[in-house]
Amino acid sequence: MIRWLLIALCAIITIGFAALGIVNSPYLGWDYCDPETAVLGVAFHSFEWLFVRVAPILFLAAIVGIVLTFKKECIVNRSVSEMKKKIIGSILAIAVVLALVFIVYYRAVPDEYVPAADEIALHIQLDTEEDIGLLVYDYRAD
Repeated sequence: MIRWLLIALCAIITIGFAALGIVNSPYLGWDYCDPETAVLGVAFHSFEWLFVRVAPILFLAAIVGIVLTFKKECIVNRSVSEMKKKIIGSILAIAVVLALVFIVYYRAVPDEYVPAADEIALHIQLDTEEDIGLLVYDYRAD
């Protein structure tokens, strides 16, 4: 029972990462002049920030829990060779799911940042041989 709850937790975390990768932080383009939109944007960003930092730790803890509970059940009920096959199969299944999540993420998220119409993008290259200075004088983006 506990093992299946841990497997469900891993699936929910994987789906959560895929969903966050697909929506690609929509709050970044919102107009925060409206207070309700500002509160919702801050809440969305807070959830995303917390999820991205806490979920990997929970995912690894759940994987360890799955392996530990799996070993106990297999030692009691099955032979060692069956246990090894199940563990290897579980690890491969998790690896395939993670690979699919990364593939979906990299297909959904563009490689380059595309600024909005009212933004200015500044790209800085730090591996240059000579010193490069930047001077912006009285620039208006009207």
